[in-house]
Amino acid sequence: MAMMSNANRYGNVAIALHWISGLAILLLVPLGFLMQAVEPASQVVLYRAHAILGLTALFLTVLRVVWWIAFDRKPVAIDGPGWQKGLARGVHVLFYVALLVLGASGIATMALSGAGEFIFERGIAPPPGIFDDIAPRMVHGLLAWLLIVLLVLHVGAVLLHQFRKRDGMLARMLPGS
Repeated sequence: MAMMSNANRYGNVAIALHWISGLAILLLVPLGFLMQAVEPASQVVLYRAHAILGLTALFLTVLRVVWWIAFDRKPVAIDGPGWQKGLARGVHVLFYVALLVLGASGIATMALSGAGEFIFERGIAPPPGIFDDIAPRMVHGLLAWLLIVLLVLHVGAVLLHQFRKRDGMLARMLPGS
């Protein structure tokens, strides 16, 4: 299989970036909610994992954007009504924007709250309320919900194409197909 995408399918690099990013995101979302639900003694490990995984997702998102702009071109869109193509484009753009802003707001939250010192240097959970009234934290939380909506739309569209339309869209993004 080719490293670069062609008119009919994605290349190895795009496929790898997609699935690794997807896995990171699917781990980050529940991890973010779990961090809020456990006792403080357990939080530090979850905060650390969320921060490291979040930075990884941010890096992969930047890499994906650079890959599409500078090196590769996406395959031709699957046939369908214009509104579906527009919705698909919009969801993908919102994904990238949400992931970039989530990463930036996560970094800003850690920097402005001082939580990084607790999590990475002292190895203890930040004190309760440390994130209160920090604007980037509020943005981070709201964007997490937007990301969940986008994930549902994305997976729903994949399932629609795979099982109802049977147009081979999923195969374009699977390794070795």
